[in-house]
Amino acid sequence: MRILITIPLLFLISSCTLSEFRAKFRNQRYGYPLLFFKSDDGKYFPKFINDFFNGSVKYTKNYPSIEQASSGFKLIEVKPLLKDKQPYNQANLSWSADGAWLSYEMQKGNHKEIRIMDLHGLSSQKLLDIPRPSRPYLAATFPGSFQSFSSGLNWSKNSTQFSFMANNRSGEYNIYVGAVGSTEEPLTQNQGKNGYSVWNPKLNEIAFTSSRSGKGDIYIINTINKKISQISSNSETDIFPEWIPNGHTIVWCSGSGRGYRILMSRRNPKTGRWNPPSAITNATFSYLRPTVSPNGRYISFYSDSGKFKNMRPTWNIHVVPLEGETRYSDKQIAQMVIAKDVVVDLNTGPTWSPNSSSIFYVKRSNKYFNPIFNYNIITGDRYHLKTNTKMNRDLMISKLGVLSFRAMQGPWDRVFLALTNQGLQLQKVNNTESRIHYLSL
Repeated sequence: MRILITIPLLFLISSCTLSEFRAKFRNQRYGYPLLFFKSDDGKYFPKFINDFFNGSVKYTKNYPSIEQASSGFKLIEVKPLLKDKQPYNQANLSWSADGAWLSYEMQKGNHKEIRIMDLHGLSSQKLLDIPRPSRPYLAATFPGSFQSFSSGLNWSKNSTQFSFMANNRSGEYNIYVGAVGSTEEPLTQNQGKNGYSVWNPKLNEIAFTSSRSGKGDIYIINTINKKISQISSNSETDIFPEWIPNGHTIVWCSGSGRGYRILMSRRNPKTGRWNPPSAITNATFSYLRPTVSPNGRYISFYSDSGKFKNMRPTWNIHVVPLEGETRYSDKQIAQMVIAKDVVVDLNTGPTWSPNSSSIFYVKRSNKYFNPIFNYNIITGDRYHLKTNTKMNRDLMISKLGVLSFRAMQGPWDRVFLALTNQGLQLQKVNNTESRIHYLSL
């Protein structure tokens, strides 16, 4: 496909493929492909990270060797993504797999849009900038009823494409796909609600939730031929699909207001057939928003466990090993706690570090305005990130160790970025079987 790319103040590339554009863009700006960035003594971050975070230079001087720079947990610098002071909320940052591109959402009243950019601010793109209603007669019949709404961007694992949910100013919510500099197109075209799209880390397909059957179920769509397969079918609502890194296993939440359990389904790589779902947890309590560790060994999730504090449910974070078809009892899960009384972030879920050794979360605390913590599940060490921000939430960290989160600044929510030493260029990947340090009950 031929596309036209416009980069303000930089250069204009026409008649090039997406891969050619990304290669030229990276080489002209940074001198090397970001996917293959390798740190060395005194060289810990790509140039665009150093340009954005002035504190990285001081950090390099203070810790001149990789051994020093990677030791423990270090918070290097915190700053807002943008200096924009317009009256709207920012939220839900999403990193490309290589840490080069990011997206964020802006909400003005009922209108929500997605923007993608790089840290240096030289490239910015507004998704679905020109409304193209898939059913224009709906907007004509009910003028002003359908606000533009785009949300939930998720990047492909090769960092060249992304998917998101949008209503395109109509009564339908569908999955759209796009790429940096190209036009977004609908992948699904269905009158039901379609959302929570997640790219397969290995294959050209996306898992998503759809209400086309009258309730929420999990589906998979091939991004090439648009063939759709239904993975779940029961009387409950199925949401929050997540891929295991092997590309042939999905976990998700299934339940109702009475409680949610976590289910898993595996595909036979040879036949392509999906096995019937198996339960990882019961539905006695609400087990919500599973996130899979990057090495595929663990699943983290929230649980209310039926306990209350000051007339509100208390939510904890649990981590369970992903072992075959193991089903964990409520009693077992109650003993697998790594953080207590946390803020539930359904947009992101518990956030894994890139090397699968720790989890970032927000502690619920009115006194300290919901501070951010990092818990190392291997060593049991806990770190308080002193970000000097208030009412933090929606954490996500890039491959290069840049933590993104939403915090309150005045009356508005703004996106902040925190540079840490937790990127894969400094930290070793945890691919060995390790004993998890759980909290004492």
